[in-house]
Amino acid sequence: MAKFFSSFFTMMVLACGALMGAPATALAQGAEDYTVPLRFDVIGDGVTQLPLELDYDLTSESELRIGDTVISAQSFQMRVGTLDEISPVAAPYAGEDLRRGVNLLLSWPLPLIPDGYLEAIGQSGRVLWQSAIPQSEVQNWIATTAELRTRMQANVKKEDLDANPLLASSWIFRDFLTNAPELAESQENFRVCISRQTDQGQTRLCSAYMGLKNRNRKWHLEDVPEPKKPARIISFQKQSPLKSRRRLKGRGPVQFLAELNNGFIYEFVTRPPKIEIVELVHGDKENIKIVGFGQAPSMAHRILNPLEESFIMRTFRWQETIGDFRRFWEVDAPKGLTTLYFPGPSGGLFKQVFKITRLPRETSRPFIDYRTPDSTYVNDAKVYGIRADKTKVSSKENSLEMDGDSADEFLWRFKHEERGQMKRAHVEVQDGEETFKAYYEMYKGYPRELSFRSSAILGSGGNLLINAEGAFNYWFEDLFGWSNATWSRQRWGLATKYYQSLTPLKISNTTALMRNTTIDLKYRLRPGLWGRDESWGLMMGYNENVYDMFKPKMLGAGFFWARSMPRLFDDLLNKVPIMRYPKWVDMDFVYYPTLSGSQGASLNQIPSGGGNWALNFHGKVMWTKSFFGEAGFGIRNLDQNQDVDSALVRRLRFQFTSIYYTMGLGYQF
Repeated sequence: MAKFFSSFFTMMVLACGALMGAPATALAQGAEDYTVPLRFDVIGDGVTQLPLELDYDLTSESELRIGDTVISAQSFQMRVGTLDEISPVAAPYAGEDLRRGVNLLLSWPLPLIPDGYLEAIGQSGRVLWQSAIPQSEVQNWIATTAELRTRMQANVKKEDLDANPLLASSWIFRDFLTNAPELAESQENFRVCISRQTDQGQTRLCSAYMGLKNRNRKWHLEDVPEPKKPARIISFQKQSPLKSRRRLKGRGPVQFLAELNNGFIYEFVTRPPKIEIVELVHGDKENIKIVGFGQAPSMAHRILNPLEESFIMRTFRWQETIGDFRRFWEVDAPKGLTTLYFPGPSGGLFKQVFKITRLPRETSRPFIDYRTPDSTYVNDAKVYGIRADKTKVSSKENSLEMDGDSADEFLWRFKHEERGQMKRAHVEVQDGEETFKAYYEMYKGYPRELSFRSSAILGSGGNLLINAEGAFNYWFEDLFGWSNATWSRQRWGLATKYYQSLTPLKISNTTALMRNTTIDLKYRLRPGLWGRDESWGLMMGYNENVYDMFKPKMLGAGFFWARSMPRLFDDLLNKVPIMRYPKWVDMDFVYYPTLSGSQGASLNQIPSGGGNWALNFHGKVMWTKSFFGEAGFGIRNLDQNQDVDSALVRRLRFQFTSIYYTMGLGYQF
């Protein structure tokens, strides 16, 4: 066994040695490889992020300004009719499909309510009709109106485009009368309300009362004359001034109700948004670039890392459930802008003021290699970067060395001491007389897993076995300090497993315990961390199975796949309280074509049966950052012929097919 075991590891070492024939060099091969920006950590160092404010003004009584958005009879409108009736100018550009039928066209301030439900509420308080307003439909309609505007630009004046009701609309309900016959048949006047509810609160915007009328065979909405009532504001459960700017303390619920004198109502109950600012910098055109994640501001912005999902992933809900799901946004603000407005999770707009004393220049930003991982197993991960012209970079947290062959390139050792956490590490950027901190973020994972399991095995011949099992896995940050992104960095892992049957296995006239040892060398086809980043991979396996006189040692090859639990199954399992934690699943298949027997015996390499192979499915649920429960199932097949020195029996065959289920506990560190 020792000789065979030694040969197996010699093969692995030679394979690694062949891959490492090239010298250990930096990841980057040229300046074009440095494309990932380091962000400037300016909050608390040149920029003060003041507490959020609730800022509103209803002094005109018929128009409510909340944040930078206005609710009025002009911004909240609804029209019923064909497109030719609603907008004779735009209708010819819309196409025949859109021009057919009587439609309901709505306009409302989208930053306040991006999607939700549309209701017609009668004067009796009864809901006469309702419909969902999916966000996808709103986005599609906005894209449609933008395309119409482009078509019309050459023939229509800009002021006419801006005033066009079709182009200003937020959403269209096609074939309105066909889909809402109960509203057309009702004689009751009603309000049109748009509402939205989340687990953090709710919001609603309602019009004044109106009626749906048919005159001269044309349907339209008519306002119902009502005596005007004084406008009022109720906030934080009490009557409030018509104009106020209130600074919020903490993240407690915010209640707000506004009644306009024209009958409009706007209300919300929500927690304030959590504003996550990544950086503020001076742009190259006298502008200020503001980057954050999570809740985006109400003003125009772009998403830096938009969500990209295939049709299959969306349809079957195959999304990842472990990882960094932050969506980063960027605002290109004019010079001098110190205020942004952010929608609340369930309504409202909140004012965020920045007090700025100094900002770094975007042109002083350092960049790092595009192959730099966003996670690591070690405390001193290598980060290769390049400084900007006329700047200096240094680090007080871990070492930073300038490349001897280039005055601009540097090697930075990323300091990260706490596993299971996303952490920022900083370099200092000196730009003239000013010094700013730039940072990169990495998650530090767990390279080692130790677990103990118990298995129930149902095998051929009606055998039922109970096994005790131990497993240990280790994943390497790189091979001996070699940072090659293709062949070394976060690619290799070693998995070992040993199990011993606690009940005997009986085959023919032989009854004995069985034990098994496996050692697998794994290579990820996509770099990343085990327990966090999805990957397919290849594996080379060693297996030693001992049953009575059968003691084969086998070499094999196979593949594996590992990822977080898909969203579809994660949501189902989360119905069980003990399963409401992050989950990781993996599977592997290995086939053993090469066998050798124990000393003094020979073993056929390719038996006449189904061969020697194993298919395993495994999953774990992380109850804490380190402690997990696990379960798995699989199929194994053993098929071996062995010659023995016996006067009675010259050849024995050991054939055993089994399915198993296992459960256990583990610890990662």
